[in-house]
Amino acid sequence: MDYVTENNKEVAEKADIIVLSVKPQFYEEVICEIRDAVHEDQIVITIAPGKTLAWLAEKFGKAVKIVRTMPNTPALVGEGMTAMCPNEHMTEAETAYVRS
Repeated sequence: MDYVTENNKEVAEKADIIVLSVKPQFYEEVICEIRDAVHEDQIVITIAPGKTLAWLAEKFGKAVKIVRTMPNTPALVGEGMTAMCPNEHMTEAETAYVRS
């Protein structure tokens, strides 16, 4: 089902996986906006340098499944990859799903 909205909280209420890909200086603002809508079955994937799993968990203020990712800058070689680090709330199956 396709769903379009400009409301971050609506997205957080409906999505199975939330990808936070805003500029790092806006992370706290966006997390404060959506944290009450995020529930324990969802996975939050982040793409923000300098935002640790501990910092993210603190901002959500509850147990949230988080996968921190960091892409490389592949311009020189024309190939890319992304490193990922799940928090303690992620299962092996969930981590494998995110990896795929």
